[in-house]
Amino acid sequence: MAEFRDIGDQFMFGPALLVNPVLQPDATHRALYLPDAPAWYDFWTGASTNGSREIDADAPLDRIPLYVRAGSILPLGPEIEYADEKPAGPIELRIYTGADGEFVLYQDAGDGYDYEHGMHSVIPMHWSESNQTLTIGPREGEYPGMPASMEMKVVLVSVGHGTGLEPTRTRTSSLFTTDNQFRFKRGKESREAAKDVSRVPGVEMNDHKIFAPAAVIIVILASTSMAQDTSSLPYMNPTLSPEERAADLVHRMTLEEKASQLVNQARAVHA
Repeated sequence: MAEFRDIGDQFMFGPALLVNPVLQPDATHRALYLPDAPAWYDFWTGASTNGSREIDADAPLDRIPLYVRAGSILPLGPEIEYADEKPAGPIELRIYTGADGEFVLYQDAGDGYDYEHGMHSVIPMHWSESNQTLTIGPREGEYPGMPASMEMKVVLVSVGHGTGLEPTRTRTSSLFTTDNQFRFKRGKESREAAKDVSRVPGVEMNDHKIFAPAAVIIVILASTSMAQDTSSLPYMNPTLSPEERAADLVHRMTLEEKASQLVNQARAVHA
């Protein structure tokens, strides 16, 4: 491995991202070395490759080769114009499976110096490869303007899914979390998901299963075609409160019992 220690045109950005600048004019590929890891994912395509090897990577004019280590939890926030524009998200949590992973989501007010005096919050996250489960721990700490809840979307990266810079267009779930721990577990594929409420508070949907405590509001997007015009759908309207969105969505799924339960949970959270 000594021959790779002095590579000068690749670098790690944190523990997850391997950045590979293209320094040759008119290049469309470049050779690079993937360090030891169970797998590396192409950030742009989702394709995975074993570590401890050299590869010839695509390098088109509009992007550089960027790889993500297996076991990484990569949070991507919404497009914003100033620091505290959307503190409640939505945040897309991309999970690069293949190894256990840890991440701590740090937040503060985005301006001033209160963070130097401990005014911030952290949310611990853990991906268990053996259990195929993401555990998000309770939020710790506080800061001025901290949102009471946050919207998160869990995306398990694969080829063509959870790739590039744009938000993933997927029929997974949006989770409005509070300060409670919850778990997201990969489950079996089921088109009849979200119709089975026998395991409340777990809701089965598409190829995922969500397990959440009573104070977590779960908004299922399993029955929505992402290509359709959603401007007239109340549960897709970000100006409505979480309880209004949850109630409308589950009503459309004809889950009146679940609707009542989610609305009561929402009211308890925001009381």
